Amino acid sequence: MTGSLRSVILKLAIFTAVTLSLTGLLAAIIGNIQPFTSFYSVKAEFSDATGLLKTDVVKVAGVTIGKVSGSEVTIDERTGEARALVTLKIRKFVDIPRNAHVAIKFRNLLGQRMIVITRDARGTDASPLPKDGKAVVPLSQTSPSFDLGIVFNNLKPVLSTLSPDDVNTVSHALVRVFGGREQRVQQMVSDLADVTEALGSRGAVVTELVTNLSGVAKTVAEHDDELASVIDSLDTIVTTLGDRSDEFARAADNLGVASEGTAKVIRDNRPALDRTIAQLAALLDVVDRNRADLDASLIGLPKATHALSRATTYGKWVNLNIVCLNQICGPGFGSATTTQATAVDRKALSDFLLEAAR
Repeated sequence: MTGSLRSVILKLAIFTAVTLSLTGLLAAIIGNIQPFTSFYSVKAEFSDATGLLKTDVVKVAGVTIGKVSGSEVTIDERTGEARALVTLKIRKFVDIPRNAHVAIKFRNLLGQRMIVITRDARGTDASPLPKDGKAVVPLSQTSPSFDLGIVFNNLKPVLSTLSPDDVNTVSHALVRVFGGREQRVQQMVSDLADVTEALGSRGAVVTELVTNLSGVAKTVAEHDDELASVIDSLDTIVTTLGDRSDEFARAADNLGVASEGTAKVIRDNRPALDRTIAQLAALLDVVDRNRADLDASLIGLPKATHALSRATTYGKWVNLNIVCLNQICGPGFGSATTTQATAVDRKALSDFLLEAAR
């Protein structure tokens, strides 16, 4: 009996030890108790910390790196607004960058909360927060918790105005509309999922688009007076055009008659127009082939025009200086031999020109 009793007691002790160990482990997991881990403190400011409790987990990329150790209420001295200052216990070997974003999110469907820390993608080279327990994440880098109670409280006035009969009518109408169209509804949901996935893969583009739209909206808001004036002017123009609708109708009719007349003229003279267009094409080909000569002529045209203007300045005759004519040169032109040899010829040429002038 003694040996049997000892065996039972030993088995009971082993069972009790295993049970207590498993219970302690389960309590540590549920309560986020980490007795053999070193932590350092980081504080974060939130505008609302509803539902956040002590020992709630702190995660980075889905990995638990700490827990909430407490919270307190502080009052901003400048604005007088109340803020929640939450103290986080972070494991010693984990570094939190200074530009980190801290958000309170739902942990599960039971309403438990958790702290999620993310790094700002625009500043990957930010230095880590100090581990002396004095680091504070400002309000501009935190996101408060989402309180479903506020949503339901705000929906209460709307829901109270609904009549059960109206709700039933809408429900029956929806059933009749979607009845027998399950495949189309599934296809619509699938297409919506594809669209959502595509938008999600282009998050940066969508963010930039929203930012640009915000800038446009801000610019439009800054010029609301000018925009109102433009809208008033458009209203005046539309009103004036509306008052003259009969005149516009007549103008449209006249335009139709003019179009028909123009078409008839073109139709009756189509051969002549075709020949003219063909001749114009040939002329343009000639101009294109002689473009260099035309450019040279146009470049020299100003000088030629200036010389012609000087020659006709003195009346209805042309005043020209003839330097050499038939190897007979005036004084100062030509070589000495040519000048001496043609002295008599110049006299004869002068007599000839005077006789021709008579």
